[in-house]
Order: sequence, then C-alpha cells, then structure tokens
Amino acid sequence: MDPKIDQPKARACRHLVLPGNESSLVLEALARRTWWEPTKGGDLDWDFWWGGNGQKFPFDLMRRGRGGKGPSVFNKIENHREVCTKTGLARTIRECALRRKRLPPWAPETFIFPNYGSLADELPELKKAYKRHAEATRGGGGGRVWILKPAAMNRGKGIHIFDTWRAIESFLRARVASEPYIAQKYIENPLLIDGRKFDIRVYALVTTSPSPKVFLHPDGYIRTCGVEYDSSDVGESALAGHLTNDAVQKCSETYGSFEDHNKLSFTRFQDKMRSCGEESLKDFDFSNQVFSQVERCTEELFRVALRRMRPKMEGSFELFGLDFMVDDSLRVSLVEVNTSPALFRKGAHLQKILPGVVEEALQKALDPYFPPPPGASAPDRLDKFKELQIR
Repeated sequence: MDPKIDQPKARACRHLVLPGNESSLVLEALARRTWWEPTKGGDLDWDFWWGGNGQKFPFDLMRRGRGGKGPSVFNKIENHREVCTKTGLARTIRECALRRKRLPPWAPETFIFPNYGSLADELPELKKAYKRHAEATRGGGGGRVWILKPAAMNRGKGIHIFDTWRAIESFLRARVASEPYIAQKYIENPLLIDGRKFDIRVYALVTTSPSPKVFLHPDGYIRTCGVEYDSSDVGESALAGHLTNDAVQKCSETYGSFEDHNKLSFTRFQDKMRSCGEESLKDFDFSNQVFSQVERCTEELFRVALRRMRPKMEGSFELFGLDFMVDDSLRVSLVEVNTSPALFRKGAHLQKILPGVVEEALQKALDPYFPPPPGASAPDRLDKFKELQIR
C-alpha cells in the first residue's frame, strides 16, 4: 500500500471572523491563503480570531485557542484602553509629558473627570486653564472654546462644545457622576479646506511577538466636514461644522457634495492646499510638513503606551486608527486613537487603500505564525507599513 495514502491529511488552519465593520476585507485576505478555512467547531476550534468594536473579546478563550493547544492569533491587545479610551489616552499623554517635563507639542491640553472620582481634583485646574486661554484671547490668541468627550464612546456620540465657563461647569457637575468625561482645549484655528474643517486618519499596527513592534502606514485619508466652520457657533445644531465623523456628516444634506464620501487622499489634499490661494501654502508638502509630525507623535505615544499596556499574550496584535487635526500654522495635534477603525470601503480612495492595509497587517501579524505549507503560494508581499522606533 502506498504509504502516502495512509498519512492523514494535515488539518487546515481555521479562522473565526465575526461579522461587522466590513469584515469581508479580512475574509478576502484569508481567501488568498489557501491553507485557511472557516472554523467548523465550537468557540475554541480556531487558529485566528478577528472581532470588531462592540464585540466581546474573550481573552480567557484566546489564551487557549485551538482547544488549548495554541498557538493562536487574535486582533486585540489587552489593556488597549490605555490609548483607545479618552481617559486612558489622556493619562498616557500625561506620562509623555512627565518624561518631557512639558506637554508634547502634539497634545491638546486635557483634563480628566472619572465617574468614580470627585470633581475637586481637576475642576479648579480646568477653571484656571479656561481663564488663561480666555485672557489670551484679548491679545489675539487662545480662545474660550473647550470640547467635552465621553471616555469610551465613538462616532461623535456624547460630544459637547462649550465657550463659557458656566456651561462647562454645569455640564460636568451633571454628567460626571454617571459617566467619565474629558475636557480638552478646542483647536479654534484649524487649517481649512474651502472654509471647512477636516481631520486626518492614519493606521498604526501593533504586534506583540516576539517583542512589541509598531508600524505606521503611509496611506490614510482626509475626512472633511460638509458645512463651513464657524468658531462662534458651538451649539448642538452646529456640530456638522465641527465634527468630521461619518456618523455626524452623513446626517448633513451636504454629505458627499464636495468630496467623494467626504474623503480625500493625501495627494489630493496636498493639491488643494497648494491651489487654495494662500501664499504660505503654494509649496505645501504634506509628507514633510504634516505626516512627519504624525510619525513623531505616533512613535512617542506608543513608546509610552506599550509600557502601560504591557502586552504579554503571544499572538495578539491590533490595527489602530489615529485621528489628527492641523491648525493654520501647520501644527499637528492628536485627537484620539480608535480600536477597530472603520474599514468600510466608502468612496474610491478607501476602495483603493483598505485591502492593502488589511492584507499587509495579516502578513505582519498572522503569517509568521502560520506560513504557507509546502506547495501553497503566499500572497504578493507588501511592504508599506514603516516600523517605528519605540525603544
């Protein structure tokens, strides 16, 4: 008898990809790996687990993937709240400031109000900061506007913008008892596109084995508002002029009127800045003047954040979405860090870049654990993610 016939067929690698956040991108990437198939068993019968925001991450099961046989790979890092919640990010930035002995240039002034604590710790300091910025307004700088954000919500939910101390204090006294918030100095002089606000979304990949690494992808996008910016109008009805979140912009009648799904590539954004008529922007260089600041910020942030997160679980990784603002002096500020950043292919630019972002993330985080078996071909190698220096 041919001994080859007696040999049992090697078990295919199995994945459990939960639905949501256009998980078809992940499934398409896995389909290019012929040695992978969907799980056929229970909760533990997988080698790779992918879930999105709002879905429970059973880390106890992840530690035992493949029925306790391991290894297993999964797309969440324990303690990612140190950057993904507004309060966690604020505390991480404070540690950056302690190391620098001053607030990093990319960090807006922020105060933390946990729902389990007293307002007495931070409220007096916030009041001093409010007065300091308000007084600076008289000299042509600063400003009275502050933005208040709930610690763990996304899509623009729960965000309020105020320009009087009375409104800020009243809101915090009413809400912090039930929900943690941060109060952050609002960037009142943003760089604008045709009079409208925008922010920058970039992708950072963190892998943990054999030691933590952080990568930054050069292909992100610009998110725009469809309504002109008016710094004097901070009411609830004016949020579409202040917040670029899709969930907010899609409710506006002007959504998609100026840009495809309110999105721009970095190249197109650079072209628009150069042609906007401002003499100071005629030679605008996005890579050197803006993205270089994004890179330095991401590097410094995760150098500290990874010490706070202390990722220990072999096989864990995470794709983060970082959002930045740019003011009219081209100073870049970090706004927030998102777990499970939106992967919806809305518009031509996202249709172009997102498959490559996800594919290369799996090449760096998944394929080292489960390389192609003999006779199987791997997807074409991508090498756009740049490794940052975090040590």
